[in-house]
Amino acid sequence: MELWLVLAGLIFVLVCLLFQLFYYYYKLRIHCWYLLWALVLFSFFIIGGINEAHLHHYLVAQIMLSFMSYRNIFLTIMHGIFNGVMIEGVSRWGLDPIWYDNGK
Repeated sequence: MELWLVLAGLIFVLVCLLFQLFYYYYKLRIHCWYLLWALVLFSFFIIGGINEAHLHHYLVAQIMLSFMSYRNIFLTIMHGIFNGVMIEGVSRWGLDPIWYDNGK
């Protein structure tokens, strides 16, 4: 039960961070490019089969890093945290496939 609460908290933080990013991007009038990128990523997982996708924590960090380009102190710190998560996940566990065959 505790791990589900941690997961819900992390998802809440990620969603809040994405809303903050898109607010900055909207003010800078570059939000269309990031919405297009989000659509491309979403379609990539839909085409590949979202039910069979296995997102590791380093992949989620890489996806979040691809959305962070606005320069302020908070986003610089968040960028460092996500970069550390990505490096730790890849160096400790290695790269795994996103989609599994499941014996098909």
